[in-house]
Amino acid sequence: MQDHVSIRQALRHGFWHVNFPVMLIIMGTLGLFATVQSFDIEIRAFVSAAIYDPAYVMLACLAALGIPSGWIWWSLAVPKWKLWAYSRVENIKQLKREAVSEGLIWPDGHILEKTEICSKAMRREILRLEGRL
Repeated sequence: MQDHVSIRQALRHGFWHVNFPVMLIIMGTLGLFATVQSFDIEIRAFVSAAIYDPAYVMLACLAALGIPSGWIWWSLAVPKWKLWAYSRVENIKQLKREAVSEGLIWPDGHILEKTEICSKAMRREILRLEGRL
C-alpha cells in the first residue's frame, strides 16, 4: 500500500479530480451559451426561426456538448481515481459504498459502470485491488 489516506480524504480527492471537473465542463457549456447571447451573435441564422428560443438553444448546447463532454471526463477520470484510492485506503468495500452514495461511482454491475474507459491492465489492477480477480 502506498501513502495511506482515510476514506474521507479519498472521497474528497475523487470530488476534486472527477466530479468537480465534470461540473465545470457542464457549467462551461452554459457559460459559452451566455457569452454567445451576450455578444448578440445571430443564432437564428443557424437555427430555424420557428424553433428558436434561448432556452431550447441552451438545452441543445447542454445535450450536444456539455453532458457528453462531462461524461467522457468522468469515464476517463474514475478508473484513475479508483487506482489511486484503492491503493491507499484500507477498507475498499466501505470506500466503494460511500463513493456510490456520494455519486462518485456507480455500483458494481450497473450498466453505467461499463462506461469507464481504461486499459485492460488498469481494469485488471482495479479488479485485483477490489478482490474480484
